[in-house]
Amino acid sequence: MSSSSASAILVFLVLSLGYVVRRRYTTPSTETICRTALYDVRELLNPPASTLHAQLQSRALPNARLVRAFRITNTFVTPDEDVHKQFVRDARSLIRSTSSDEGLRQLSDLATQVVTDDLTQYSVSPASPIQYDTFVQVITFKVIMSILFQLDPQSLDTGDVIFVSQGINDLWRLSKTSTTLPSNLLNDINLRLRRWITSTPNPLNFVLPAFETMWRVVAITVALVYKDELMLQAFQAFLDNPSVGQFKACSDADPDGSPSVESVITETLRLHPPTRRISRAVVPAHITSIPFLPPVFSHLLSSFLSASHPRVYIADVSVVQKDPQIWGADAETFDPSRHCTTSTTEEQRHAMFAFGYGKLKCVASSWAPQAAALVVAAILQAVGSGRLEICAGNAIGSREGWEEWSVVVSSAQENAQA
Repeated sequence: MSSSSASAILVFLVLSLGYVVRRRYTTPSTETICRTALYDVRELLNPPASTLHAQLQSRALPNARLVRAFRITNTFVTPDEDVHKQFVRDARSLIRSTSSDEGLRQLSDLATQVVTDDLTQYSVSPASPIQYDTFVQVITFKVIMSILFQLDPQSLDTGDVIFVSQGINDLWRLSKTSTTLPSNLLNDINLRLRRWITSTPNPLNFVLPAFETMWRVVAITVALVYKDELMLQAFQAFLDNPSVGQFKACSDADPDGSPSVESVITETLRLHPPTRRISRAVVPAHITSIPFLPPVFSHLLSSFLSASHPRVYIADVSVVQKDPQIWGADAETFDPSRHCTTSTTEEQRHAMFAFGYGKLKCVASSWAPQAAALVVAAILQAVGSGRLEICAGNAIGSREGWEEWSVVVSSAQENAQA
């Protein structure tokens, strides 16, 4: 028998064995282990001596549902280091123009313009309630599209924006709960995105991580603070003077003073982290090494088995960020003052995971809170001026749960007469 024939037979046997073993090890549900202690969460998100490739693979496996739902190819769904590095470079490039104080001033003007334009559009039918989450999604989506792709927000048809933003939300939800997705929804979303964005092959690679997180941070923050006069003043001051210094300005010396905008956003992220549970997949040791096979075939077989039977570890960020042993007896109370520098402990600073931790920490972790805060500030300015009335529900939502919430827009003429 020739060496080539022997190799072919060996490969066939290895793959056949792989099929049998995979069937043996595939179970109806993946083994899941939850981590809720601070040290365990930090170690899971940034394992000691772990390579970048290993961490990317660990993140990509649980995110396979996003490939099925959105057909994205970015760093969140692949272990490819080159894809990761390119995504980081591209993301930094997209947000660079609004990262400086001058950029924040431009972003402040943009957010104000988007809110003003939408209020004008909605005021054609004043006093008609608008779903709160829809209103926030439209504002946030237009701002993000303008930042990332330099689009004129007035060029974005509001009806199309509602379709895309709600479609993204629906697909995200269904990707977690259903094996069957609407057949044409993603195509219809991409049709609109590619009409707006012609220079990027797959716009969802960037739109999805930016929009899906930010609109919820904006919605929750507005819902938490819109009745608080001191917080309204703090956000108005940031909108008027959009700078890093104003973002961080904290009235430590005055117990009746307003908190910093940064502390408000940080407290929102603590109580309502955009990702409450961060998943990482680890292939069991008995699968990663097959001792009776040569190394090359052992690696081939273990890779074949990895996708079918990972052990998934959950970093329960929500539990850590509300742990009374870390945050005190009032851990579940919204209190931005706990994040002013004189109040925060080192343990508390280490117990914030809204943007992940370690090598895979979000590239926009410094910029995103400031951008979200300016969108919040623009909406709150409309509340303070009387142009916008928020009708609250019984509980604050997240991706869902806003059904009882709505907004009512008054016309500029009505507001002037009032």
